[in-house]
Amino acid sequence: MDGDTAPLEQIAPLVQKYFPERNAYLIVDEAHATGVFGPNGAGIVQDLGVEDQIFIRTHTFGKSLASQGAIVLCDLLTKEYLINYARTLIYTTAMSRPSLIAIRSAYELMAEGQTQLFQSDLQNNISYFQSRCDEMVHRIESPVLQIEYNHRSPIFSIRTTLPRELARYCQERGLIVRPIMAPTVPLGKERVRVCLHAGNTRQEMDKLLDTIEKWAGRYHQLKAKL
Repeated sequence: MDGDTAPLEQIAPLVQKYFPERNAYLIVDEAHATGVFGPNGAGIVQDLGVEDQIFIRTHTFGKSLASQGAIVLCDLLTKEYLINYARTLIYTTAMSRPSLIAIRSAYELMAEGQTQLFQSDLQNNISYFQSRCDEMVHRIESPVLQIEYNHRSPIFSIRTTLPRELARYCQERGLIVRPIMAPTVPLGKERVRVCLHAGNTRQEMDKLLDTIEKWAGRYHQLKAKL
């Protein structure tokens, strides 16, 4: 939810060091990393070069690949175990042929390097949005507003005690952002979540930040009247 990334290159050696009998395993959720990080969008594990030290990787198809479903990357023994004992897998509905075709087409584009430009565009958008966020926060110094982000991540958290009000203000101006409330996040860490994509323009990002800044200004004016 915070858009942070686990330091796998530091965690993996510790697992090998403290669990030499292989009684501890690393499982990595690549949901938000598929198509975003790594060579041809292969994910954060390959981006960090630790694929030989990870027991299981899960990649979802419902985000960057614009489809549905997910896949578990594992060894043959684990595969056989899951097929026979994982109830959620055994009793799930098989994916439709159109979905499979869409997923395969997306992966073919990734394998051919045709999505590399989108990855680059997304990272450029992230850098731009981060710099604009820093400028805005220093300018408004609002106690009602904090912006949190992580390096290279397209997920930004606009921390505020009034997430519903801020989200509604943005939505009324054509900006698609969502309030994230407890218990989805811990009480006191409510936020408006912003997810950038490669197709965002600088004008769109500027409009969002200008809207947030105007909302913060209105809050200050209202508070001053009270």
